[in-house]
Amino acid sequence: VVPGSLRVQGVRRPAPLPDSTDGPPPRDTRAAPGTQRGRRLMEATIRDNGQDLTITGEGTGPIDSFIDALSRHLGMNFSVASYSEHSIAQGSDAQAVCYMELDAPGGKVWGVGISSNIVAASLDALVSGVNLALQRR
Repeated sequence: VVPGSLRVQGVRRPAPLPDSTDGPPPRDTRAAPGTQRGRRLMEATIRDNGQDLTITGEGTGPIDSFIDALSRHLGMNFSVASYSEHSIAQGSDAQAVCYMELDAPGGKVWGVGISSNIVAASLDALVSGVNLALQRR
């Protein structure tokens, strides 16, 4: 992986993981029907060093699933230490900015993402922070 080379190409909405048992549904009230206690599977296409790759991850939502996918792909552990988002304009076409602090190998890093879609801004912030962590290796 070349530092700074990761880019999000596309993300499929996290899909529920099928139940792993035939017993009663999980007691976790946050879990959607047919899911393992709210766990979701994400498939994302990223560009790494000019090559398009499909990665998959599992988590409680899009950010958690994407962190899992990137951590598996890179062989490095990442986790969100701090997360903030806000609008940078008014109106229905306003863009959102996301600031994300990550616990990464070698120390904490910050990433920033801007998009009209807050999930996309969050994933871009995550990739921004991961690219910074890769540069520090």
